[in-house]
Amino acid sequence: MIDLIKYTDENKKFSKELLEHSFPEDERPDFDVLISRNNPEYNFFIITENSENRGIIGYWEFDNFIHIEHFAIDVKMRNSGLGGRFLNDFFAKTSKLITLEVEVPDNEMSQRRIKFYERYGLHLNEYYYMQPSYKTKEFVMQQYIMSNKKLTAEEFEKLKIMIYKNIYLI
Repeated sequence: MIDLIKYTDENKKFSKELLEHSFPEDERPDFDVLISRNNPEYNFFIITENSENRGIIGYWEFDNFIHIEHFAIDVKMRNSGLGGRFLNDFFAKTSKLITLEVEVPDNEMSQRRIKFYERYGLHLNEYYYMQPSYKTKEFVMQQYIMSNKKLTAEEFEKLKIMIYKNIYLI
């Protein structure tokens, strides 16, 4: 059975190592800053299966959408179907728009990641989007936004402004 448990210091080593292994430095804040966010819209959970730590998810829940900021499954559990089962469960529990950022599909790994999310109902919105650095707030990396509904250009622009303002604080 897959469950979500709220982050505690007991899970720090697992969570920090998985985050740092799964995301390049520019795509993640400092771990201690991440877990100390004092914002009711931000959630950071450990994904467990049969009481074993299997992954992490950090997401923002706003009135009209959920933005998954970080999602990673333990390397030992990748390609086991766990990530997909988790996403199916997570997506089924809300009627809100769900979004996340993905890298431009210019290499095999980024193409595989996009295909993975597409298998679970997300759409690649190919509008111009730059991810700001967590540290400098400068726009450092072109990315795309995927969502569980294809966005119009107008919807995308509104969403982008919300993400920049509420998550990246710019």
